[in-house]
Amino acid sequence: MSDNKNHELTDIRPVLLDIERIIDQSPKQYKPSMLLLHGLFNYIITPEQKTKGCVEFCEKYEGILIGDTPEQLIGLTIIGKTNIWSIDDHRALHDKYFNQRSKKSGFHAPQYFEAAASLELAERYRLNGDVTNAQELIATAVENFPSCKSLHQLETDFNDGYVIKWHTVLFPKNVDKPTDQVQ
Repeated sequence: MSDNKNHELTDIRPVLLDIERIIDQSPKQYKPSMLLLHGLFNYIITPEQKTKGCVEFCEKYEGILIGDTPEQLIGLTIIGKTNIWSIDDHRALHDKYFNQRSKKSGFHAPQYFEAAASLELAERYRLNGDVTNAQELIATAVENFPSCKSLHQLETDFNDGYVIKWHTVLFPKNVDKPTDQVQ
């Protein structure tokens, strides 16, 4: 799967079918990550490419992600639904994720998603007029993804009028490009 010749998304649909097959027998601590992987992959691809029955599968197991889990933080950040939490609850879950991720059993998302979670919350603080917390969260994103030049630029240029769109900051050349077909 790709959006151009230089970027490809690995087709993991066979893995998703395995998840569907084994989720009931899997240890409880692995189920949220399995469901997150299944749901997010099907969220970002075209409807024609989705695994058969993905909506029904996710609906059947959505209770696994209900609550304040690190997987839910990352998943809802990606799909833009973090407003289900108050800003204080969102911050508590954000901080919980970063405290738990380094533990042996902790969920650890890729750097892009960690930065996205921090920037999403930073924008909520900015909208509430709390520039100090917004700047702190931008610094957290930079600290956790130091190789991302656009994050450093955001940290330098940020002011209370700067709208933080994590997609634009983390993927400046790929914003709003549709995903191509499976390869």
